[in-house]
Amino acid sequence: ATRFIPIQSQSERTFGIIGSGRVNKDKVFDRIMTKFKWGNFDKEKTFITNSYQPSVQTTQFTILRTVLDMVRSNDKVRAAQLLDKNFEAFPNMNFPYDGQTLYFLDAYVAADAFDKAKKHVNILADNLLANFKFYESLPRETLEGTFGQDYARDMQTKEQLLALVDRAKDTALKAELEQKFAAYKMPSAGLK
Repeated sequence: ATRFIPIQSQSERTFGIIGSGRVNKDKVFDRIMTKFKWGNFDKEKTFITNSYQPSVQTTQFTILRTVLDMVRSNDKVRAAQLLDKNFEAFPNMNFPYDGQTLYFLDAYVAADAFDKAKKHVNILADNLLANFKFYESLPRETLEGTFGQDYARDMQTKEQLLALVDRAKDTALKAELEQKFAAYKMPSAGLK
């Protein structure tokens, strides 16, 4: 997985500490696709504590960094396979899709495999809709005081999701999502 080598490498700053160093895409691909033992996250509903998140995030962003490196070297088929594996290993039922999911959906677009992303786009949209319905059920002062940041983040994720589908040039899906989200717009004054 991670090892020190005596070669200076350019880091990917967008990934913070997880973006340090280089990626050996062939080794990562082999290990992710054939050697890793994934357990039952994809088969059984499991309670995942927050203490487990750093391990999950590190694995996912290793996959994402490898995918992006593959896309840059025009190895888009294997990039899409890694993205498929990510969503298989970390399903919504145990790792609810949120704003971070956009990185992986965007990588499908970059790998010219948006058709594979569509079902995940819809799952993320449904998660956002459930959140918006919850926010709508709250008194304004509770929404602003307790859930204001979550609300703003979900609104931003909704806008980024629509932009992603637009970049993928899927006009039918974009229209469908715009209709789903029509009732949920950021208030013009925003949340305090």
